[in-house]
Amino acid sequence: MDSHEQWREAVSAYADEECDQDERTAVEAHLSECADCRQWLEQLESDREVFTETLTGRPADILDAVMKRVTKMSAQKRVAGAKPKPAFTLRLAELFAVVGICAVLAAVLFPVFSRGRAKARVSSCLSNVKQVVLAMQMYADDYDGHLPNAWTWTEDMAAYLNNEEILQCPLAPMEPSSYAMVKRWSEWKLEDIPDESKAIIIYDAQPDGTPAFRHNDGDGLNAGFADGHAQMLSKKRWEELGMSTTAVTPGLPDRNYGLRRMLQLAYDAAIEVWVTDIQQSVVSAERTFYECGGFILQSSLTRHDTPGQPSTAQIVGKVPTPELANVINALGALGYVAKREIVGEDMTDEYTRAARAITQSQQKTQQLQVRRAAAPKAKRPQIDTELQQTQTELGQAQDEVFSVQREVALSTISATLREKMPQPILTARGLRAAWAGFVRVASVLGMILVRVLLYGLFFVPLIVAVVIWRRRRSIVDTAREGEPPAQTEDAS
Repeated sequence: MDSHEQWREAVSAYADEECDQDERTAVEAHLSECADCRQWLEQLESDREVFTETLTGRPADILDAVMKRVTKMSAQKRVAGAKPKPAFTLRLAELFAVVGICAVLAAVLFPVFSRGRAKARVSSCLSNVKQVVLAMQMYADDYDGHLPNAWTWTEDMAAYLNNEEILQCPLAPMEPSSYAMVKRWSEWKLEDIPDESKAIIIYDAQPDGTPAFRHNDGDGLNAGFADGHAQMLSKKRWEELGMSTTAVTPGLPDRNYGLRRMLQLAYDAAIEVWVTDIQQSVVSAERTFYECGGFILQSSLTRHDTPGQPSTAQIVGKVPTPELANVINALGALGYVAKREIVGEDMTDEYTRAARAITQSQQKTQQLQVRRAAAPKAKRPQIDTELQQTQTELGQAQDEVFSVQREVALSTISATLREKMPQPILTARGLRAAWAGFVRVASVLGMILVRVLLYGLFFVPLIVAVVIWRRRRSIVDTAREGEPPAQTEDAS
């Protein structure tokens, strides 16, 4: 019976006319010698007729009866002696190949989708900043060109913003706002800002007002400018605009903070910076004074070639008080800041006394002139002496007012440059050291994993295709090498 089972699929293919000429010849030779196979072929043709009639509308139970008679045979038993096909092993390898390819594609595509979402959030945040800047311009149109107060700007702008979500960055929503206003421009007139295209009004900020570089992998910050445009700035560009996190905001001469008299504030600043190239640093420092509208009072450079005795430079100059923060930050960007000091002085009383003295001297001068015109000639010399003394007091008061105004309008900066760059050694111990080591190892493993995934994306499909092709080629070759066994007598 085993020999008949080996021929059944070949006979079935013969009945369905699916075999080639060689297989057909071999089957016909076998049928001429085997009565059981001839009987099985006749039964098969009969069943096929019943199956055809079933498709034309006969009851479905006939089809079930026919299908129960069909014996399940392996695809490898078409020719006697053929080796069985390792179907399970091949399907498992194909499954692993598909899973591997899907994993590689996911590893490649997920970062792309993540970057797409990050760019969308950056665009949303930039749009928020743009709308806030335009709302501030609308506020300025209603308040005689003045910007809102830097400490209460969120409340002042509530009527000009249609949606409070505009004040929230998609990456870091905070209360009351994810943005901050530059305090330097608090209640300033837009027309008084020197360069509106470079004057930042609104920027991404932390709750304490410090800049928040939350975009572009920690190197991007969205900022709105006084001319109405908004853009993302890198840390380098932020510092170039004089907006570093160490910026100072000195009191401005046109602010009185609700007091009856105008405040008169004077500032002196001193900074010591250690630099690597002192000559180039001196040139950059002098250029900074001039670019910010100031001037140099003293600039000296002393070079020392003796080891241990660094070269030094001293620069003293004056800059407009609103530009003091920009100059200090620009000088600090030249190297390592070893010393930084800003001293402010309230000169309101001196200015008030001098202004009052001018008014009194002018009134006294007018009175003396009236008295001199009405006095007899004998008393005129005495009145002239008093008038000359009053004129002297008036000149002194005017000089004092000019001196106060000069000190208020121009701030003095003393910069010391030393050709020595410290190399501080930062040591991490305990948990900090462990965390630093973990970050380094994770970075290396991450780079290795990325490379493996990238190489696998190209080579894994190729390797899988070669393995499948070779496996199928081996099966075909094995099938072609087999021949039907010679039957000399009836196996029954």
